[in-house]
Amino acid sequence: MVNLDDVKAFVGSDRYQAVLLTVQEQLNLDINETLPSDILFQHDANKINVAKLDIQALEQVIEHGKVGLVPFVSAKLSALKSTAHEQEGNQDEDKIVKTLPFYKNFLILYLLELFFLENDPDHLDVYLKGIRIPNSKKYTEQLVRIYTSLSH
Repeated sequence: MVNLDDVKAFVGSDRYQAVLLTVQEQLNLDINETLPSDILFQHDANKINVAKLDIQALEQVIEHGKVGLVPFVSAKLSALKSTAHEQEGNQDEDKIVKTLPFYKNFLILYLLELFFLENDPDHLDVYLKGIRIPNSKKYTEQLVRIYTSLSH
Protein backbone atom coordinates (compact mmCIF):
# COMPACT_ATOMS: atom_id res chain seq x y z
CA MET A 1 0.00 0.00 0.00
CA VAL A 2 1.26 3.41 -1.00
CA ASN A 3 0.95 6.14 1.62
CA LEU A 4 1.12 9.92 1.68
CA ASP A 5 4.86 9.95 2.43
CA ASP A 6 5.60 7.65 -0.51
CA VAL A 7 3.81 10.03 -2.87
CA LYS A 8 5.56 13.06 -1.38
CA ALA A 9 8.93 11.39 -1.80
CA PHE A 10 8.11 10.45 -5.40
CA VAL A 11 6.98 13.98 -6.32
CA GLY A 12 10.13 15.35 -4.68
CA SER A 13 12.43 12.86 -6.42
CA ASP A 14 14.95 13.98 -9.00
CA ARG A 15 13.37 11.75 -11.64
CA TYR A 16 9.86 13.18 -11.18
CA GLN A 17 11.14 16.75 -10.95
CA ALA A 18 13.09 16.32 -14.20
CA VAL A 19 9.99 15.01 -16.00
CA LEU A 20 7.85 17.79 -14.52
CA LEU A 21 10.34 20.40 -15.74
CA THR A 22 10.37 18.85 -19.22
CA VAL A 23 6.56 18.86 -19.39
CA GLN A 24 6.45 22.42 -18.06
CA GLU A 25 8.99 23.74 -20.57
CA GLN A 26 7.78 21.86 -23.64
CA LEU A 27 4.09 22.59 -23.06
CA ASN A 28 4.59 26.04 -21.54
CA LEU A 29 2.56 25.17 -18.43
CA ASP A 30 2.41 27.22 -15.27
CA ILE A 31 3.35 25.06 -12.27
CA ASN A 32 2.73 26.13 -8.67
CA GLU A 33 6.14 26.03 -6.97
CA THR A 34 4.76 25.44 -3.48
CA LEU A 35 4.34 21.87 -2.32
CA PRO A 36 0.71 20.68 -2.52
CA SER A 37 -1.14 20.00 0.71
CA ASP A 38 -1.06 16.60 2.36
CA ILE A 39 -4.71 16.17 1.40
CA LEU A 40 -3.78 16.17 -2.29
CA PHE A 41 -0.94 13.74 -1.68
CA GLN A 42 -3.35 11.46 0.19
CA HIS A 43 -5.78 11.59 -2.75
CA ASP A 44 -2.93 10.54 -5.03
CA ALA A 45 -1.98 7.69 -2.69
CA ASN A 46 -5.61 6.55 -2.70
CA LYS A 47 -5.69 6.60 -6.53
CA ILE A 48 -2.50 4.55 -6.71
CA ASN A 49 -3.93 2.05 -4.21
CA VAL A 50 -7.24 1.78 -6.10
CA ALA A 51 -5.14 1.00 -9.19
CA LYS A 52 -3.37 -1.70 -7.16
CA LEU A 53 -0.04 -0.26 -8.26
CA ASP A 54 3.02 1.14 -6.54
CA ILE A 55 5.47 3.98 -7.09
CA GLN A 56 7.72 1.68 -9.14
CA ALA A 57 4.92 1.30 -11.71
CA LEU A 58 4.84 5.08 -12.15
CA GLU A 59 8.62 5.16 -12.45
CA GLN A 60 8.35 2.45 -15.10
CA VAL A 61 6.07 4.67 -17.19
CA ILE A 62 8.56 7.53 -16.90
CA GLU A 63 11.52 5.34 -17.85
CA HIS A 64 10.04 2.99 -20.42
CA GLY A 65 6.81 4.58 -21.60
CA LYS A 66 5.97 3.67 -25.18
CA VAL A 67 4.47 6.98 -26.30
CA GLY A 68 6.12 9.42 -23.92
CA LEU A 69 4.57 11.46 -21.18
CA VAL A 70 4.91 14.88 -22.83
CA PRO A 71 2.94 13.97 -25.99
CA PHE A 72 0.30 12.23 -23.86
CA VAL A 73 -0.12 15.21 -21.52
CA SER A 74 -0.27 17.58 -24.49
CA ALA A 75 -2.85 15.51 -26.37
CA LYS A 76 -4.98 14.96 -23.28
CA LEU A 77 -5.01 18.65 -22.33
CA SER A 78 -6.00 19.58 -25.89
CA ALA A 79 -8.74 16.95 -25.99
CA LEU A 80 -10.15 17.96 -22.62
CA LYS A 81 -10.14 21.62 -23.58
CA SER A 82 -12.13 20.95 -26.75
CA THR A 83 -14.49 18.58 -24.91
CA ALA A 84 -15.30 21.26 -22.35
CA HIS A 85 -16.34 23.62 -25.15
CA GLU A 86 -18.49 20.92 -26.79
CA GLN A 87 -20.32 20.19 -23.54
CA GLU A 88 -21.11 23.84 -22.91
CA GLY A 89 -22.79 24.36 -26.28
CA ASN A 90 -23.34 27.76 -27.86
CA GLN A 91 -23.75 29.73 -24.69
CA ASP A 92 -22.10 33.03 -24.01
CA GLU A 93 -18.37 32.87 -23.42
CA ASP A 94 -17.44 32.23 -19.79
CA LYS A 95 -15.67 34.97 -17.95
CA ILE A 96 -12.35 33.66 -16.66
CA VAL A 97 -11.64 35.22 -13.30
CA LYS A 98 -8.24 33.67 -12.73
CA THR A 99 -6.39 30.72 -14.20
CA LEU A 100 -4.48 28.86 -11.52
CA PRO A 101 -1.24 26.93 -12.10
CA PHE A 102 -0.98 23.15 -11.97
CA TYR A 103 0.14 21.59 -8.71
CA LYS A 104 3.42 19.70 -8.81
CA ASN A 105 1.67 16.38 -8.33
CA PHE A 106 -0.64 16.70 -11.35
CA LEU A 107 1.35 14.21 -13.43
CA ILE A 108 0.47 11.31 -11.15
CA LEU A 109 -2.99 10.88 -12.69
CA TYR A 110 -1.45 11.04 -16.18
CA LEU A 111 1.13 8.41 -15.22
CA LEU A 112 -1.56 6.11 -13.84
CA GLU A 113 -3.70 6.45 -16.96
CA LEU A 114 -0.70 5.91 -19.21
CA PHE A 115 0.29 2.82 -17.22
CA PHE A 116 -3.10 1.25 -17.87
CA LEU A 117 -3.16 2.28 -21.52
CA GLU A 118 0.24 0.69 -22.10
CA ASN A 119 0.03 -2.36 -19.84
CA ASP A 120 -3.56 -3.21 -18.97
CA PRO A 121 -6.08 -1.29 -21.11
CA ASP A 122 -8.92 -3.66 -20.20
CA HIS A 123 -8.78 -2.47 -16.59
CA LEU A 124 -8.60 1.27 -17.30
CA ASP A 125 -12.37 1.71 -17.02
CA VAL A 126 -12.47 -0.34 -13.81
CA TYR A 127 -9.79 1.93 -12.34
CA LEU A 128 -11.56 5.12 -13.47
CA LYS A 129 -14.82 3.90 -11.94
CA GLY A 130 -12.90 3.09 -8.76
CA ILE A 131 -11.68 6.68 -8.44
CA ARG A 132 -15.19 7.91 -9.28
CA ILE A 133 -14.59 9.60 -12.61
CA PRO A 134 -18.00 10.66 -13.99
CA ASN A 135 -18.88 9.05 -17.33
CA SER A 136 -15.86 6.79 -17.00
CA LYS A 137 -16.80 4.73 -20.06
CA LYS A 138 -16.77 7.80 -22.31
CA TYR A 139 -13.58 9.08 -20.69
CA THR A 140 -11.93 5.68 -21.19
CA GLU A 141 -12.83 5.78 -24.88
CA GLN A 142 -11.37 9.27 -25.12
CA LEU A 143 -8.11 8.18 -23.47
CA VAL A 144 -7.85 5.13 -25.74
CA ARG A 145 -8.31 7.35 -28.82
CA ILE A 146 -5.62 9.73 -27.58
CA TYR A 147 -3.21 6.90 -26.86
CA THR A 148 -3.91 5.15 -30.17
CA SER A 149 -3.29 8.35 -32.11
CA LEU A 150 0.08 8.76 -30.38
CA SER A 151 1.22 5.16 -30.73
CA HIS A 152 0.80 5.00 -34.52
